[in-house]
Amino acid sequence: MKLILNLICYCFIGYTLILAALYFFQEKLLFFPGPTSFGDCPEMEKRNASAEIFGDIRYYLQTRPKPDNWIVIFHGNAGNACGRTYFLDLLKGFNANVV
Repeated sequence: MKLILNLICYCFIGYTLILAALYFFQEKLLFFPGPTSFGDCPEMEKRNASAEIFGDIRYYLQTRPKPDNWIVIFHGNAGNACGRTYFLDLLKGFNANVV
């Protein structure tokens, strides 16, 4: 019985140390995207998506001749749109402009 209590105690202490380390080093765990400049994305250019700037808003636009709809993709803040080219591949069968 004493062995089980010691094991539980060591596991609790180890778990507490791991939580403390995660708390103190959480800044190091955040993802910071690389310094890629906007518009420098050959993968988007291959898919005929052009880089557009409207004031402070920057986006890639893939247009169709007579689109039925518009699809807007919000990729979040963990990276840049150049890493989200798979969306264009998934949506290529739709007759829609993709932003």
